[in-house]
Amino acid sequence: PGYLTVLWVFLVVFLIWMIRKFAKPEGFPWHSYPTIFVSYFTALGILLIIPLDVSMTIISRRSLSDEEDHDEKADTLVAMYISLFVPAQVLGSFVLVLQEAYVRDGHFTFFSRMYGAIENIAVMSIAGGVAGAIFFGILVGEGVVDASADAVLLTVVLLSNTAGLIIIMLLLGYGLVSFPQMLWHKGNLKRQLNIAQQKAASRFKDLGETSLSMSMAVADVMKTKQELSSPSYNNQPQLAHAMEILIKECPTEFTSSTMGKPAVDKKTGKITINSLAALRSRVFTLKNSFHMSQGKVEEAKKNAYYYEDIIEAMGKSKSGGTETIKWSFAPESSTAGYKWHVFYKPLMYRVLAIVSAVLSVFSYLGIIGTMSGVGQSVSVYSKAVHADDTSGGGIVVFVLFTLGYAAFVIVWSVFQMKIANMMELLPAQRTTANSLSVNSRACIRLSAPLAFFYLGWIFENGVRQGSWMNGAEGGEAGDGDDNRILTAFTKFYQIDVIPVMGGSFNTLFPIIVFSVSGLVVLNLFNIVLVKMKLEKFQFGAEILTDEQLREGTRQLTRHKRTMERAYQRKALRGKIDGATTTFSPVTSVLGKIGLSQRTDEEEAVARSLNDGGDEEAGKVPVSSEPPELATWAAKKGNKKFGVAGGGWQNRYMIVRKPGILFYYKDENTSQEPSGQVDLRLVMSFTVKDTSDDKKLTEAGRLDLDLADRVLKLRFKTVDDANKWRDGLAQWKDYAIDYGTFFPSVGVVDGDTGEAEEEPNYVGSRTSAQLNDINVEEHETEETVGLTSKSKMSPFSYSRSSNDNTPAAAPSYTPAATEGHTSIGMDTLTDKPALLQGWMEKKQNKMGVAQWQRRYFRVDESSGCLLYFKSEKTTETPSGSIDLKLIVDVGAAEKDTKTDAARFNINMGDRVYKLRAPSTADGDRWIEGLNAW
Repeated sequence: PGYLTVLWVFLVVFLIWMIRKFAKPEGFPWHSYPTIFVSYFTALGILLIIPLDVSMTIISRRSLSDEEDHDEKADTLVAMYISLFVPAQVLGSFVLVLQEAYVRDGHFTFFSRMYGAIENIAVMSIAGGVAGAIFFGILVGEGVVDASADAVLLTVVLLSNTAGLIIIMLLLGYGLVSFPQMLWHKGNLKRQLNIAQQKAASRFKDLGETSLSMSMAVADVMKTKQELSSPSYNNQPQLAHAMEILIKECPTEFTSSTMGKPAVDKKTGKITINSLAALRSRVFTLKNSFHMSQGKVEEAKKNAYYYEDIIEAMGKSKSGGTETIKWSFAPESSTAGYKWHVFYKPLMYRVLAIVSAVLSVFSYLGIIGTMSGVGQSVSVYSKAVHADDTSGGGIVVFVLFTLGYAAFVIVWSVFQMKIANMMELLPAQRTTANSLSVNSRACIRLSAPLAFFYLGWIFENGVRQGSWMNGAEGGEAGDGDDNRILTAFTKFYQIDVIPVMGGSFNTLFPIIVFSVSGLVVLNLFNIVLVKMKLEKFQFGAEILTDEQLREGTRQLTRHKRTMERAYQRKALRGKIDGATTTFSPVTSVLGKIGLSQRTDEEEAVARSLNDGGDEEAGKVPVSSEPPELATWAAKKGNKKFGVAGGGWQNRYMIVRKPGILFYYKDENTSQEPSGQVDLRLVMSFTVKDTSDDKKLTEAGRLDLDLADRVLKLRFKTVDDANKWRDGLAQWKDYAIDYGTFFPSVGVVDGDTGEAEEEPNYVGSRTSAQLNDINVEEHETEETVGLTSKSKMSPFSYSRSSNDNTPAAAPSYTPAATEGHTSIGMDTLTDKPALLQGWMEKKQNKMGVAQWQRRYFRVDESSGCLLYFKSEKTTETPSGSIDLKLIVDVGAAEKDTKTDAARFNINMGDRVYKLRAPSTADGDRWIEGLNAW
């Protein structure tokens, strides 16, 4: 009773903690919480009863007094097994499957969704029912069992056990070899860095693919909405209501309809409620995949950055530096922390690898023991539990540990499969309801078969019987069942009543395990799966091309820089504002690639904000979401080739995550926007006040300074303009810090039909791909209407008059605080060398590409790369590039050849192509810009 009480309390607390840790609250149906909880409870409960069952059975055989009590205790355990097994099968075979189908179904009412879900699973359910009925008829017809409830239970047991054992054989065959190897390799830090980078590259590739698929699905939604606005669909409120629901469920990061197609019925060619339902189901599936891909990229990044930091610290230590690790997002480690991460932790993994290898060998011996013609003496596990001097408590602990190892190896192996994407668990509440549901169903499918297979290793599953099962009265093997004391699981599972099934279990399944293990050792397992057209069942890391690996490395570098800048900006801002910066735990840390180290002063700020030593290493700053911005304003039409774009136009403005300004012709924001601006591309926000210049009649003017244009907005009052200036600046900060996984939308102005930037839905491109992109730039007076001083860090903004004379730049304060100073790149010490000199910049004008000679200089006060038509850098620059927004600087590649004299500055959604006078100059600029 004590063991069971502790067992149930522990299981309930553990499952509540696990579901809270993994379940993503947003979009998680309320009915999924109890069903998933009960599923895990029943599956794990069966495994946790096994140690008590084995201990009680073996101890009962040693004395008559214990033997007399055994039947009553065994009946109690049998009832527990049944009360866990039956609900588990109902949940795993019907309830969870129906629930998943219901959540995925795209219909718009409860009854239509339920009908669609039932229709979806009907074929599979009918097929399973027919197979069960046939098997039931065979059992009854052959006289194995009577036609009763016991026969039904035995039918369910045999069907689930056979399917579960086949999967377990594959997973154990892989895991018993690969799991100890994985632990051993964790002791090699350089190898782990290489593995982490490969995994990150694979995750980035998956994110790009899911992002593209998601954008295409949203484009179909937008195009369908446009089609519904045609007169032929008037007076159809059902379709209009369904479309409103569909629009709300689309991720706000995607809004374009450029490549979309209307969702029409294939037979009629018209938009119907069923075609909208199919589109909604597609959006739901892709949105889950997109969000899961984002979470997996985050985990892969953190793992890669952790090893990069350690490898960098090891290199510095070997060259005579201190034995410390300089974490990018946490204080520098102590010497003890360095030794833990570099020496003791890898050593710990090597020890664990040896222990797991021994357990794997013992598991193989247990499997060999189950084979026909092999005796009990081969199994180390069997010898241990049946030893005369083993106590009941010792048996419980031993079985719990060894069965737990087998279960852990199986779970680990599941997540090494490519197909595991549909059931992967992501911490920090990023796991969808369907992923948790599929994962819990897998546990149901495997728990009872695993218990049966493990009991075979210790000769207690009833298939192999002998004198070790006899009670205290004695008897020889073959005396019959009257004197044998069997485990409660054997009485419940009853596989032993079908001799042919027992014989197949003792021969076929062990052969499968050893065959899979042999293929794993020879590195042939995945090759065999591919030959068998079972690519989704491959194990381990995906095979990537060299270009995919290079692109993954570029992405890691890009995200590292972005996150490190976010940390530095938050730390410095906290120092200035006197505010406390909030941190959230991250399991690993970010290193430095091409960036200057923090100064002692900044390090002190970081320590004061993040006190916790090595255990807290890797915490990143988290900013609260800025306040909502939405109102009517007037927007000045663009000039295109010197022709006015339509004067002032009233537009409804709204900002959405991660920091996109959308504007519409009315307040219906579910329609296609007239235009949109990625605030990450805005270099400064300038309010023009009529009180500063009486000639200016446009009260409340707010200018958004972009790389090649100025977006002019007009609000009712100057106060409104100041409010929007400050709010947009906060959203820009938020987007830069936390919008790294969102595709950039650039600047798209539908009011003039002009796309200022090229949308990029798949992430950053490779250097070779960038060479094939021509970006149109216009060096006009409108572009350079602001001085370089206004292009400062994301939390300082300028206020200037209409004659382009720079005025003092008042600093932005989040609340009512006044008077703190602006911070630019010049606040940091250990700055890279100053960069300036002549280069050529490629530009397209009227579709004709040409190189223009410009004088480039890094302006450390603003953190921008400025370019001029002459060496007189005191004049107004022709343009500027915000160094904080650079994704990558790399030599141009074409036909696998690189030319450092020509290099690209990748801004994520646009590319600057530059040509230096020589290769040496190109190398200097690439290295210098990366350092800045």
